[in-house]
Amino acid sequence: MKKQSALKFVKERSGSLRRNDNTKFTDIERIVCSLLSLTRAKLHSSVTTISENQKKLVNLMIARRNSGEPLAYILKKKGFWNINVKVNRHVLVPRPETETLIEAILDLFNEDRITVLDLGTGSGVIALTLATERREWEIFASDISFKALRVASHNKDKYHANVKLIQANWLDIFKVNSFDLIISNPPYIAEREENLKEDGLKFEPRLALVSKEKGMRDLKEICTLSYPYLKKGGRIFLEHAPWQTEKVRHYLKRSDYSDLKVIKDLNGDKRVTGALKL
Repeated sequence: MKKQSALKFVKERSGSLRRNDNTKFTDIERIVCSLLSLTRAKLHSSVTTISENQKKLVNLMIARRNSGEPLAYILKKKGFWNINVKVNRHVLVPRPETETLIEAILDLFNEDRITVLDLGTGSGVIALTLATERREWEIFASDISFKALRVASHNKDKYHANVKLIQANWLDIFKVNSFDLIISNPPYIAEREENLKEDGLKFEPRLALVSKEKGMRDLKEICTLSYPYLKKGGRIFLEHAPWQTEKVRHYLKRSDYSDLKVIKDLNGDKRVTGALKL
């Protein structure tokens, strides 16, 4: 069966892309590297070949990408911080902006052992990242979606992480005064947002994206109900859209939180709000 240099194929296939295609040169690089189990450096420095059958698989993946499907779903994985997690259509694709949340927490908490709750864990990426960075922490991760928890369970097993997965609707089943830290990246997009039709988002689970009350219902519920579940001196960190910052601050203040801090992401957008229970 005829074979071709993998790099030459990537360049030729990239040259045939149309201007309005969702697929980019780097996408084809990543697809080929994933299919052939290569690093990008290996692709560019070796004479690795690609078969006709493998080319057909790449072309099928490119067609899916051109339809707007996230590359992470096509490759069934996504890198985040220091880990690489399985993803599928039952969980959100982890975003670089969420690393702002991780960085803020690791900068603030150096304790050998604290108890953490990750609300709406999805793929488990936040809980698992913290578990790999802080091995002694006791981490609970909850989600209302059983299908999402199956993905999180796979990722937990991959990293042998000290994370307890629980099916729950936000704080319903937990005891008060239980946690030193509560984290959440909840749904915060309004039901009729135009960007829900954009590349990628239309393939992701609406349950994990969309919230009622113009995107504020879940953020409001967590802000309003979380205070009793934290221990004295505990903290909460919430990811949200930049325009929601003042509303999140309002709900946290109204719930007796103190020491409110707003953290910007790498784009300079207000992405995370943290607060303290005195």
